[in-house]
Amino acid sequence: MGQNKALVYKLYAMLTNEENVAIATQYRFQRITPSYILVYGENEPEGTKCTEVKAEDISSLSRRDFQWLQDANMTIIRELTEDHKPTQTNAIKEFLLELDKNIKHEISVVIDRLIIKEGIEKRLQKVEAVTEALPGYRQQSLKIQQELKQGQQEVKAELKAEQSQIVQLCKTMNSALTSLTEEFKIAQQQTNEREKNDLRQKLIREYKLFTDPRKNPCKAWSDMEQKAFMSQVRDYEALGGNDYIHKTVLPAMYMLEIVPMDNLARLEEVMSSRQQ
Repeated sequence: MGQNKALVYKLYAMLTNEENVAIATQYRFQRITPSYILVYGENEPEGTKCTEVKAEDISSLSRRDFQWLQDANMTIIRELTEDHKPTQTNAIKEFLLELDKNIKHEISVVIDRLIIKEGIEKRLQKVEAVTEALPGYRQQSLKIQQELKQGQQEVKAELKAEQSQIVQLCKTMNSALTSLTEEFKIAQQQTNEREKNDLRQKLIREYKLFTDPRKNPCKAWSDMEQKAFMSQVRDYEALGGNDYIHKTVLPAMYMLEIVPMDNLARLEEVMSSRQQ
């Protein structure tokens, strides 16, 4: 059974102009702003100058850009989840692993912002020290403190929102992967059961042919026929088959004479008897 090509989506950025807008509209996922354009797809835009936004550059995206990228990824995950074909499971896993890598990078960006927040707190401490030493600048210092505190609150709010989004996305990914894995197991079991039943029927048909005294009077088969039959038995056993084939079919088949392929006289005799 063939395997599907893994999904590899990449993010590209380019300047906003009439030509690039026309190119962007050819992509399913695209974000057009007055100053730049983002496209998300498997192929790099052709006929224009663009830059690939790698994992280490994700932190440069705005909150709206990051939300748009998350929405695109969730759309892809939902569509892949709806397709129950086992052959697509590996592609989905690879896509989810790549997405998980990007999320871990975003978490590191959040940590960096927490470090920036600590820098803001140190600046507040310095302002307070200057305020105490220079009473004449009290009013100006209070204004600066207020602006810094406001900035600190905004950073905290953004970090909390982004952390919540990351946690939710991780939960969604885990749930989707668990569901897909379970569906794959069920589908594989059903496929194995069908293949086992097909092999069982084929083995029984050959058993009836070779053990029928009217169709095989010599009670013999060629070395090649015997090897082909036993190869099917091994495939049947690998799928969990262990019933009538072992109790009845194999004992009877072991009683047949095995004629080497280089014994042409005996082979001709056996084959001729089957045609009568």
